[in-house]
Amino acid sequence: MISDLKKLTLVAGSNVLNSGLGFLSGVLIARLLGAEAFGSLSIFVALTAMFVEIAGRGTDLATVRFAGKYLDESPRRSAVYFKVMLITRIILATVVLVAGNIFAGLLADIVFHTPDYVTIIRFATVAAVGMSFCYFILSYYQTTQQFFKFGIVNILGNGFKFFPVLSLMIAGALTLNLALFVYSMVGFAGVITGLRWLPKGYFGAKGREKQVALDLWRFGRWMVLATFLDAAYRRVDTIMLGHFLNRRGVGIYCAALNIVFAMDLLIMSAFTILIPKVSKLNTKEQFTTYIWQALKLSAVIAIPLSSVYWLSDTLITLFYSEAFAEATHVFRILFIGFIFSLMVQPISLLFVAKNKPEIFACIDLVLIIVLVVAHTLLIPAKGIVGAAYATAAGRILQAAITVALIYILIYRRSGRISSESNEA
Repeated sequence: MISDLKKLTLVAGSNVLNSGLGFLSGVLIARLLGAEAFGSLSIFVALTAMFVEIAGRGTDLATVRFAGKYLDESPRRSAVYFKVMLITRIILATVVLVAGNIFAGLLADIVFHTPDYVTIIRFATVAAVGMSFCYFILSYYQTTQQFFKFGIVNILGNGFKFFPVLSLMIAGALTLNLALFVYSMVGFAGVITGLRWLPKGYFGAKGREKQVALDLWRFGRWMVLATFLDAAYRRVDTIMLGHFLNRRGVGIYCAALNIVFAMDLLIMSAFTILIPKVSKLNTKEQFTTYIWQALKLSAVIAIPLSSVYWLSDTLITLFYSEAFAEATHVFRILFIGFIFSLMVQPISLLFVAKNKPEIFACIDLVLIIVLVVAHTLLIPAKGIVGAAYATAAGRILQAAITVALIYILIYRRSGRISSESNEA
């Protein structure tokens, strides 16, 4: 518990600073360019989050799962997993970059009914490629548990975003397109930083590449689908708002949503430090111990965060200005859903331990369908407040489904993992 808290502090600290710099970048854009431009930026961020999953981010968990397993007993075998995944990443990123630019006009017309989003979509494909490779570098430092270097690469990414935006603002040259360009370069800055510390020739390791590719395909195909669906599930509200409302409405809503996403990074920080531990669990007793540890960790995070709920009106107007005051009610609704996610999502990593990544995909697919229906009904009727109710309800539903499946998978079946061969 103490060791986990120390690692969580390091990773969460970098994520908080990372998120803080990104958050402040958005604040500068919102205050200077207004809610409509911030709405455009929010659509860009939502599209980037989905494109980066197609560009290979979803394979990171598979890489950590297997490379971490063999890290101590066979470093060469561990390195082969990274080599194969790098090749996969290059292929997927190329597909996103080419296809995204070719079909940008069609996507803008189908989803948003306006060509105004074509430039935003094209910027998002470039941003997704950079972020995809940055996440790949971060997965190496996560696997080897070099969390200090993980934190630096993480921080410098959004630091690169904040300071150019600030400089453009001071020079009086900040425009939406320049802001999108800066955001598109963030991932590449992280890649350049992270590559400096990688062992020379690391990705040249030789081994049973075909078997490694098969292992990663068996597990990774579900994680690619699951992480894409998760990104879509997390951004469906933004996309649906862009479909039904003007960009100002999207900007007001996303002012609240960004605060929730900043808090979500604490959950991602817990994921980062817990995945290597989860990969080693085998018995029902170990699973039970992990569940209690994860719940305690979540409670330690949740208690101090409760103050944000009561201070949200002050925080939103302080950062975004009085023009975004409507976002306060939206945030308080979203916060309730966040608490459910905080308590349950770290426990969902047990699906990884049981070699059942397809469960993530199934849950997210159900949630997307439910949320699309809910947003279609509630946004035209209640606007951004309706979107907040639908999103919070989706998180509560996700928590309920996760708890039910964990109970069935672990306590209604054998306590040992029935895993496939993972020889490389």
